[in-house]
Amino acid sequence: RALIAETIDLVAVLSGRGSARRLAELARVEGLGPDGDYAIIPAAPTSTGVQS
Repeated sequence: RALIAETIDLVAVLSGRGSARRLAELARVEGLGPDGDYAIIPAAPTSTGVQS
């Protein structure tokens, strides 16, 4: 787990299929937490609309 946490920087979660596939979530792996789970924080704020 520690080696994976050191190696992986970003996790991208995709939703949809084919040409409708979109990025649903992007998270940064910060290492391992005190409980041994991956310490993950959002890498980008979520947006629900189109920015002008």
